[in-house]
Amino acid sequence: MNKIINFGIMRGGIHVFLLWIINNCANNSVIFYNNIIDINNLDYRIITKKDTRADNIKQKLVNNKNMKHEVEIYSFESQLLNNDILNELRIQNIFDFKKDMLTVTIRNPYNNFASILEYINNKGTSKVVYNLKNKFRDYWLCFSDFIINNKPIYIIYDLFIINEDYRIYIANQLGITVSNNSLPQSQFGKGSSFQNTNKDYLDRYKSYITDTNMIELLNDVKIKENWNKINKMSFF
Repeated sequence: MNKIINFGIMRGGIHVFLLWIINNCANNSVIFYNNIIDINNLDYRIITKKDTRADNIKQKLVNNKNMKHEVEIYSFESQLLNNDILNELRIQNIFDFKKDMLTVTIRNPYNNFASILEYINNKGTSKVVYNLKNKFRDYWLCFSDFIINNKPIYIIYDLFIINEDYRIYIANQLGITVSNNSLPQSQFGKGSSFQNTNKDYLDRYKSYITDTNMIELLNDVKIKENWNKINKMSFF
């Protein structure tokens, strides 16, 4: 049984990465726990074949934990990543440090924040995203500090979406054989915050360059230092 436990921040490309993994698995082989809130109540977080958000990968999924499957994916969105939650996952037999894969998805902080602002401007309904706007700095630094200090398998979303070779590099770290290196379009969280016609994936922040919150983020020395460190750490 292969387990992948992924952490990331909402609007940070979590589903693009995870759907790509699922798309490279065999049919009827994956159980996918999406946006886990309570690890003691996982059943209602299972994405089944009937979920319209998963239409383009539904043939890969199983509908419940009792069905035969080869891969388990546990996705945690915008929950602080620290030893406390990892220890709780170990206690609940969800995560075994020696054999399970821990991955962290991280996005350019300025584009991630721009996606949050755009989601709010588009009248998105997730209260978590609204709350994240005011806590974004703390969350992003928590994730980036964890990557810098612990060096897990981490996925730089910005590289992942534009570079097929980088995806192969990530697949090799995960022990995944890539049969389809294209990126399934995600409908989770209603997909991209920006219009599909806007292909400037790496320049989302420019839409909010005059926003006072964005200006503050752009001038944040610690944010800039961490982002530079993570980019330099990548062997790719």
